[in-house]
This record gives sequence, C-alpha cells and structure tokens, in this order.
Amino acid sequence: MKTNNESIKRDIFKLDLIKDAELIGPYGMPLLKGIQIDEEVKMLPFNYIFSTNHPNLVYLHFYLDDYQFERIWNYPNYYAKILPYFKGVVAPDFSLYIGLPKILQIWNCYRSRVLAYFWQSLGISVIPNATWSDEESFNWCFDGLPTNSAIAVSSLGCMNNSESILNFCKGFKEMDKRLHPTKIFFYGIVPESLKDDNRIVHIETFTQIKFNFEEENV
Repeated sequence: MKTNNESIKRDIFKLDLIKDAELIGPYGMPLLKGIQIDEEVKMLPFNYIFSTNHPNLVYLHFYLDDYQFERIWNYPNYYAKILPYFKGVVAPDFSLYIGLPKILQIWNCYRSRVLAYFWQSLGISVIPNATWSDEESFNWCFDGLPTNSAIAVSSLGCMNNSESILNFCKGFKEMDKRLHPTKIFFYGIVPESLKDDNRIVHIETFTQIKFNFEEENV
C-alpha cells in the first residue's frame, strides 16, 4: 500500500519526468541539451497536431493561448507517444507575462523545462524556448536553458507599445548575453533594433501557414 501511495505522489508532481535531470538554479530547473539546426525548419502550431499529413517534416510550436496546450502537462505520457512522429518540437511557451503572479511565472517556466527535458530523454528533437517577463525574472527565467544552442523566442503580446518593446529587447539582450545562441527561431514581429541579427530565422505565422504551408500538402 505504501508503494502505491508513493507512486501516486510521484505521478501528481510528475517527478518521474525528470528523475535523471541535472537541476539548475534556486528553483531546480532541469538542464536541457543544446541543439544545432543547419537545415530549413518548417513549423506548425500545436493545435495542428492531428491535422498535418506529414508530421515527420515539421516541428510543432506552442505560441498559442495556454489553454490550447495545457493538456500536454496534464497528460504527458499520452502526448509522448505522438510527438516522436514529428520531426521535433519547440519547448512549451507557458505564459510569463508581466502582471502574472511571480510564483505562477516560475511554475510555468519550470513546467516548460520539465516537459522539454522529458521529451529530450525520449530522443525527441527539442528546440529550447526562452521567455521572460520583467528584469526580476532574469534571476531565474534562463535557468536550465543550454548555451551555444539554437533557441526559440516569441514577441507575441510584447509589441503593443514602446515600453513593452523596450522590455522585450532588454530580455532578448540578456538572453543573448547568457546563452550565446547560435540560431534564434523568432515567432512574431522582430523589433527594428534586432532586424540586423543574422542568427534570427522568422517562424511563419498562422496566416502564412494557411496559404503557403498547407498548399504544399505538409
């Protein structure tokens, strides 16, 4: 009976997903492996997971409202059976927006690292995702992300006014200083001050995918 109880506890906290992980920083973020990608990468949003004809040709990304992919945290083993059919995935982009209680920001960052580590442990190709909120988040939001690796970022919700753009660029520069990414997959509008960065590869938006990507029967 004791063994069953312990198993249930581990399942609730999902500790089995990171049982062999190296934990980094004050909040114990699982350390992810770096990845180098030299070829062209095509991506689809997660809500296309059951709609694409050739999953082996695309990476899935999670630049969506959180409710559309909360299920990957609730049912990690189920989706772990599906994701290997894809070429790879971008680590989940759980929200870290300014104004969200700090504890929830840390929790969302942790959940992203846990799932990304779990998928990597299964041999799935995972592009780490970097995200941040205010400058205080710099104390933990990059923990567990690899250095000298391809990285994905998104500016969704960060380009509404000059203050939010400035804040995004501060975070981007801090990410660059700490991680030294070799390639940056970018979803959303690229700020003017970053457009000359030749490491940036723009990820197609939903509209571009609809009219360009699906026409190729991918």
